[in-house]
Formats: sequence, C-alpha cells, structure tokens
Amino acid sequence: MVSNASTTHTQAHAPFQREAKNDESKWRVIYFLRHIPSPIKSPVYPLFAQKDTSAVDTSQESRTHAIESAWLELTGLRLTIAMLRFVIPYFVENIMDHLKSVDLFSDFLYSSFNRGGYLAVLSLAGIFKLILNNNL
Repeated sequence: MVSNASTTHTQAHAPFQREAKNDESKWRVIYFLRHIPSPIKSPVYPLFAQKDTSAVDTSQESRTHAIESAWLELTGLRLTIAMLRFVIPYFVENIMDHLKSVDLFSDFLYSSFNRGGYLAVLSLAGIFKLILNNNL
C-alpha cells in the first residue's frame, strides 16, 4: 500500500518535471542562438571554407535564412518571463537589424508588450524599430 502512495505522489509531480526539462531545453536553445555569429558581421569560418562545401550552401542569404528560421521557432515557443527578459534585449539589439523578414516577429514583440511591466518596456524598443524601419 505504501508503494501505491509513492507511485501516486511521483505521478502527481511528473508534469512539473517534464515542464522543468522543457524549460531547460529552451534555455539551451537560447544560449545556443546567442552564440551563433551574425551572418552579416562574420564570414563562414575558415575551417568550413577549406573543406569541400559543394553539398552545403554557405552563402550569406542561406545563413541569414537559417538564423531567421531558428529565431522564429524560438519566439513561437511559450517562454517564461525570465527567458523573455533575456531574449528580448538581445534580439532587438543584435539580431533584429540583420533579418530580412523582421515583420514576422511583430507578433512576438506585441504579445510581449501586452504582458505589461518590464517586458513591455523591453519590447517597446523592438516595436519602435519595426515602426521606424518597416512602417508597421
């Protein structure tokens, strides 16, 4: 009978543990994306340039598209407030100016703004850039 109670207790906390693992994987993606060099600022690494890259498209356009797709996937996730406090300033200051389809991120910035408080102030810089540069 004791084993049933411990099994029920473990099952009750299983969703929380899955959510914690999910948050941990989101943080890993955030840190990974922060350390990818901008396709505009940096060329392809010399290590890759020396090898046969005929099977891989290393053009600036394809690298920009890949980075844009990765950031679009990340901003489509349900991020915690702590994650948003970390992501929004970095995205606005370092990534947003280098993307071709910045308008795709307007929903992310407006939803962050609508959460209010500190997130609204952080996302306001990105919204201002959207309005100023893209007339959105």
